[in-house]
Amino acid sequence: MFHAVLSYSSGPHYGHLEAFFYWLNYYSPAIQALFTVVIVSMTYWQSRMVREQSKAMMEQSETMKKELKTTKEAFELEWYPDLHVEMIWGESYDEAKVTNLGRSTALLLGFTLRRKNAEKTFKRAREKNDIVFPGTSVLVPVTRGLLEYFRETGLMDENNRIVGTIGGPYEISFSFYSAGKVLESAWFEFLVDNKGRLPRGT
Repeated sequence: MFHAVLSYSSGPHYGHLEAFFYWLNYYSPAIQALFTVVIVSMTYWQSRMVREQSKAMMEQSETMKKELKTTKEAFELEWYPDLHVEMIWGESYDEAKVTNLGRSTALLLGFTLRRKNAEKTFKRAREKNDIVFPGTSVLVPVTRGLLEYFRETGLMDENNRIVGTIGGPYEISFSFYSAGKVLESAWFEFLVDNKGRLPRGT
C-alpha cells in the first residue's frame, strides 16, 4: 500500500514528500500507540532499576552498619579494662585486690556486695577514687562495706552484734569509669566466716 501511495505523486520530490505525510497521517494512531508503549516500557524498566538500586544501597548500608557495630564491639572488648578481684584477709581489716588485666585505664568508683546469686545488693561509693592502670593492682578496704551491708540486711544490729546467719558465699563487683562510660565488672565470689570477716589465710 505504501508503494501505491508513493506512486501517486505529481513530481519527483513533492510527490514523495506528499506521500510520506499522507502515510504518516494515516498511520499516526499506530505510531503514537507504539511510542506510548515504548515510553511506558522505558518508564517501567527505569523505575524498576531505581528500586533495585535503592534496595541494593539499603542492604549495603545495613551491612556497613552491622560491620561498624561489630568492629566497635570488638574494639571495646579488646581495649576496655578487664578487672579481676581477689579478696585478701588482713589483721585489722580485709581488702580486695583489684587488678586491671585490660588495655585501658580504669577509675574505681565503688563496689557492690550481695550474697551469692541474691537479688538484694548493697552499693558503696569510694571516698578515694583509685586509678588502676593496665597491668597494675590496687588494694581496696572492704571491711566497712561488709559491716554496712550486714546492718542493712538485718544480719547485724547497730552495735555490730550478729543477729543472723552471716557465714557463707558472697559476691563483689566494682563499678569504674573508662573511655567515657561507667561500667561494672563481673561478679567475684568470696567467703565470709560467722564473724563477718574473710577466713584467715584468704
